[in-house]
Amino acid sequence: MCKTESFFAFMSIILLLIWYVFNGVVAHPQVDNLRADDLYPRTNATRRLKGFEMAVYPSQVGDHYLGPKAGTFTQRYLINKDYFDPSKPLLFIYIGDVISRGIIGYEVTIPAQTLKAAMVALEHRYFGDSKPTPVVSAKKLKKLLTISQTLQDIRSFASYITRVLRSAAPMKIVLFGDSYTGSLASWARQLYPDLFIGAVASSSPFDIKVAYNDYNSVAAHDFSNPKLGGSDQCLAEVTQAHAAFAGNLDTPERRRMLEQKFHICSGVLDKRSNQLYATQGPTLLAFDIQGNNPSCSEDYCNIERICRRFATGQEAPLDKLAAVCNTNNPIPPQSCRNFDWNQELQELADPRYNSRDRLLTFIACNGLGLFSPCDESNRCPFMRSEDRLAHLLEQCDSGFGIPEEDVNQKVKKICRKYGGKGLHSTTNVISINGKADPWYPVSITEKQAGVDMLMIEGASHCYWSSHKNA
Repeated sequence: MCKTESFFAFMSIILLLIWYVFNGVVAHPQVDNLRADDLYPRTNATRRLKGFEMAVYPSQVGDHYLGPKAGTFTQRYLINKDYFDPSKPLLFIYIGDVISRGIIGYEVTIPAQTLKAAMVALEHRYFGDSKPTPVVSAKKLKKLLTISQTLQDIRSFASYITRVLRSAAPMKIVLFGDSYTGSLASWARQLYPDLFIGAVASSSPFDIKVAYNDYNSVAAHDFSNPKLGGSDQCLAEVTQAHAAFAGNLDTPERRRMLEQKFHICSGVLDKRSNQLYATQGPTLLAFDIQGNNPSCSEDYCNIERICRRFATGQEAPLDKLAAVCNTNNPIPPQSCRNFDWNQELQELADPRYNSRDRLLTFIACNGLGLFSPCDESNRCPFMRSEDRLAHLLEQCDSGFGIPEEDVNQKVKKICRKYGGKGLHSTTNVISINGKADPWYPVSITEKQAGVDMLMIEGASHCYWSSHKNA
């Protein structure tokens, strides 16, 4: 099947499922597995949108448990009404973190054009310019950057935007989200079924837990998967390369050799915490495995190109790893990589440091969990260590004052409250996942009452959403 045909087959299935939700049909169509490598045509498969306008919800409640008297903030959103039909009002709300005009993907825009829906992208509280408080301290975040507060934001915003659109009939609203925000979309549908008629979740976790072992098991499978350009030899060499790195950490002389080979600042690898920081997941490959893009063209930008390097040549696996690292993440002459774990923890604790990564780390510590160990038990292809999980959880304690015991309790509470993969029998949810995505085992990958699913062979994390793959 050619790329254009497969792309439209994929979008037709999403469109059909949303149509069933929109029209309240109980019996959904059977969905077959799809393949990722043929999803996208080389040219844009959808008519160009005229653009999204930036706007603000001027009076979002800062603390929903205290009400508006305790303070409000302006929450940003993007809106597009190019195809909106007020006589049959349908609204798609995409939940983002930091919003930008390219954030809304094909799984939203194409059904919106066909079904004549307005489209909105809502910025998550504390991300971008949507800040309930100017100070972003751990104390404030524990109270205000919670899943419960965020879900109430979605409810409140939906009521507001319905008034803004001034439809002739009651508005029907479908929620969309990618990764964590897809979980939010599904949970909002669960909590407010009278307000939202359905939710579409792309690559979204539902089996919430502290230690998520299967992430690196899938990563190992990806490196050995010939459909992605991997092989057993590639997996073996990638694993051996990381084992060789670990094996050379035992003496000062060998640590200096590693620092020189990987352009790491001298002395950094003398601290165990820095060793773990420098080797977390695919850091030494300088490659985001969950974002694998089979159509990229840079030297070592995907699994196929990385595996081609590891499966050829006579160099030692460690030298191949260094070549990939220094190509994917080049640094200027006379510069070096400074993997300073103490500095990382200080930045997490600093209320002036308001990066997206800091906020996502806090959300994980405050109940979302899903930290990825790397050891013998999960075939992890990266540097294995029994203290990897404890190292990751140190971010929670040192960065935000959330000790491991509290992380465990918060994660259990979230899982109980929203029902894990069962979603407490929530209906009209579509779960889309890629078989090459290390997150798919904690998502909903089997059809159940009220929940349809799409599994796309060879697709990485939210691959179908990204315009850059078109």
